[in-house]
Amino acid sequence: MRFFKSIAAAVMMMSLPAAAVAQSDAAKSESEARAILNEMSQAAKACSTIEVSFTATYANKRTGDKHASDGSLKVKGDAYVLDVNGMVTYSDGMTVYVWQKEANEVDISDCDPDAEGEMTPTKLFGAYKTGYKLRRLPDAALSGVNCAQVDLYPVDKKTDVMRLRISVEKATMRIRQFEQSTKTGESLTITVKDFKVNKPMPDSAFKFDIGAHKGVEVVDLR
Repeated sequence: MRFFKSIAAAVMMMSLPAAAVAQSDAAKSESEARAILNEMSQAAKACSTIEVSFTATYANKRTGDKHASDGSLKVKGDAYVLDVNGMVTYSDGMTVYVWQKEANEVDISDCDPDAEGEMTPTKLFGAYKTGYKLRRLPDAALSGVNCAQVDLYPVDKKTDVMRLRISVEKATMRIRQFEQSTKTGESLTITVKDFKVNKPMPDSAFKFDIGAHKGVEVVDLR
């Protein structure tokens, strides 16, 4: 981090109490991290649509378990379709449809953006704004792509989440990787394989078409 513009400034900084220097470092790191995430969020919101393909890798240090699944996410405003691990979630911003492919069953519920655990694009791209302490990390290369990296630490110490790490491609300010680590030794890493924006998507793409799925069992939870 660029704190010292001259030898004189360095000497003055070194003469400060250690706690004051640490506080200054932390404040600057937090400010830089927030600026990166703000820019990433604004870049995403400026797109009429987003289509992402990714690999989700789960690992458990205690058991040694590790497995990966490919998935995709389409976003248009507050509507989205998430397809991963045999389950497809559709939301048009009002109704949520969760289709389990293997069982050919769809659960239908009302969309409640304020519900705990409810995912919406708005919450996804703005989750860092409250409830986290931020830290700027050195840039890193992911698959040859130069990325800015930010760590997020939950303020609530009771949560099982220990750390989130977001890697953002510096050239486009698009997210490249998301990592979540828990206190129990589990981790989930989402690595973006392809990122397309402003592709035309009809509103009907974000609703589950019951008529097009022969024999589907409908569980209406509304």
